[in-house]
Amino acid sequence: MIRSLFCTVFLIVGTVSSFSQELRVWHDRNGQEIHAILLKVEGDKVRLLKDGREYFFAISILSEEDQAYVRAWTSRGSRVADGLLALYVFDATGGSTVKDVSGVEPPLDLQIDNPKAVKRTKGSLQIHGVTMIRSIKVPTKITKTVKGTGQLTVEAWVRPANLKQNGPARILTISKDISNRNFTLGQDGNKYDLRLRTSKTSRNGMPSLAAPALQGAAQVPAHEVSLAVTLLFAALLVGMILCLAFEEKLHAQKSLIVGLFAVVTLLAGAVLLPLPYGPYLIGEQEIALPVYIPAIDWGVITIILGASLFVDVTSRSGLFTWIAIWLTKTSRGDPRRLLWYYGFMTVAFSAVLNNVTAMIIVGSLSAVSLGKLGQRDKLLSFLLVEGLLTNIGGLLTLISSVPNIIVGTTAGIGFVTFFIKAAPYVVVATAATIVMGAKVFGIEPLRTDEERAVALGQVSSFDERDGIESMGFFWFGAAMLVLFICFIATASFPGWPIGKLGMGFVAMMFAVIMLCKFKSSVGKFYSGIDWDLLFFFVYLFVAIYAMEQALVLELIGKGIEPIISMGPKLGGGLLLVSSALASSVTDNIPLAAVLSNILESMDPTVDPGMWWSVIFGANLGGNLTPIGSASTLVAVTIMHKHNLRISFMGFVKKALPFAILHIVLATLYVLLVLKHLPG
Repeated sequence: MIRSLFCTVFLIVGTVSSFSQELRVWHDRNGQEIHAILLKVEGDKVRLLKDGREYFFAISILSEEDQAYVRAWTSRGSRVADGLLALYVFDATGGSTVKDVSGVEPPLDLQIDNPKAVKRTKGSLQIHGVTMIRSIKVPTKITKTVKGTGQLTVEAWVRPANLKQNGPARILTISKDISNRNFTLGQDGNKYDLRLRTSKTSRNGMPSLAAPALQGAAQVPAHEVSLAVTLLFAALLVGMILCLAFEEKLHAQKSLIVGLFAVVTLLAGAVLLPLPYGPYLIGEQEIALPVYIPAIDWGVITIILGASLFVDVTSRSGLFTWIAIWLTKTSRGDPRRLLWYYGFMTVAFSAVLNNVTAMIIVGSLSAVSLGKLGQRDKLLSFLLVEGLLTNIGGLLTLISSVPNIIVGTTAGIGFVTFFIKAAPYVVVATAATIVMGAKVFGIEPLRTDEERAVALGQVSSFDERDGIESMGFFWFGAAMLVLFICFIATASFPGWPIGKLGMGFVAMMFAVIMLCKFKSSVGKFYSGIDWDLLFFFVYLFVAIYAMEQALVLELIGKGIEPIISMGPKLGGGLLLVSSALASSVTDNIPLAAVLSNILESMDPTVDPGMWWSVIFGANLGGNLTPIGSASTLVAVTIMHKHNLRISFMGFVKKALPFAILHIVLATLYVLLVLKHLPG
């Protein structure tokens, strides 16, 4: 992740020496423009670089202003360009590609993963959001030449956005992963840091070389927040959690409670915090958006809205009834067996889709199955177990959850390695959760032949075609469901065009496609949307964003730092538990980012198990409270939809034994088993 950074001339790589000068519009005496870079002055001539080629001009042909510029530049001392390998001047004003204009073949162009996170002007690039700017191809021309010459020079002209970035925060790196790097130029507070892998350093380039602290560093604006302000916002966070815990006594909806705190935190932030009011880059345009608009994770909102609409409309085809009846008949009417079926379906869906979508689909199916069996009294238990299993299923792959992506990519964990190391725990935890759920909630198997015969007779009378009004619409709904799952599952694949629009777009797209069938009565589906749930998330994102700006999450991270220093066993176990507790009351995405940054700053000494402690803790903490994850809150919402009331504390009481089991199993697994697995 690249944090905010303003770059004038970003990168020049050479084998002996390098130069850096801004791309400038030169004028001759006739007013003709020349877009070029000044290389050096040789007597009464000037050497310019334009589009990768060098040109010589007599200084006298330049305008008086440009001649004065050359004289001033010469007095500072020119830089040579011998051995130049790569040059990026950021002369383009748009697009997602940064061209290598060195003229040395093959060009080593850079790709901006998220163009919306940058602002491009002539000769500069400003990074104001989360993105990565990396080479499209392997930098073979650099590695081969450096190996042959044993020399390397890197020059970057940058202006840091603040002095709080550390780790070091990468400006330029050629690395295999975070523990095996060739070289890295980065920012560490108010100084620059260089790591270079040699025969006298570690594979990570340690010990590093640090530049002197920046002169005049105090003049660079930083995101400074007093401890008193941070503690005030931390108190507001605690207050919000307590109000949610006693929502029934307050006689208020969750959305109203969180909305009130969102308003209070924004008002407090307007007075006490340097909130980033914009402008924000939308495409190529700067737009002054209200601070609360970028604070909202619109991807989550659109996923909930789109998936809910898609499931509601698709259910009209009879497809979900057919699936539920088929599963019910397959279970032979045994509730325990049905719980196993839906439990593993939940995990599988959470692994390949997302937790929210998985919960919406499986929850809908469970309601139909139990309704057919006449056992709707068990629906709350089923939904609770399924909600907990979504967070377990979210551990299965690198792309199953956002914390996995953040921590996994920072730690350099590959997709296959992630799966190999996570899968055994997911299988064991899933089985343990289902067994425990069946015992705690009294979901007993059919024990006698008479019970089994009665149940078999009951389910044999079920007709999968119940609820199917049109076979054409049924098969259309089935095809759409398969396509929906495929599109959602592959949305994160690199190079997939739809993936650039996000999973939220996919959910909305399929919802619109299905709504076209009922174009004259879409209002019925809109009225059925759980607006309380949507607004709850909107307000929660705003409140947590203000907490983040107040450095509450950073305070949590600093509180965890001493735990990390306790060593891989004690520290790793406590880190898992503490990150789980933290993620149960706040957004696990920024928390994962904070903890990843802390661990990254400690490499190469940090134990690999620490990364997994954060991964497991950030995911499993969502099982402690209904606000710990979006999927558990969706599960509670489905309960309410079926008139199954459960309060905040009611959820905590029922979920706490399961959460403790998950965290204990995860701790034992990370400390005792994980290190022995391949990968």
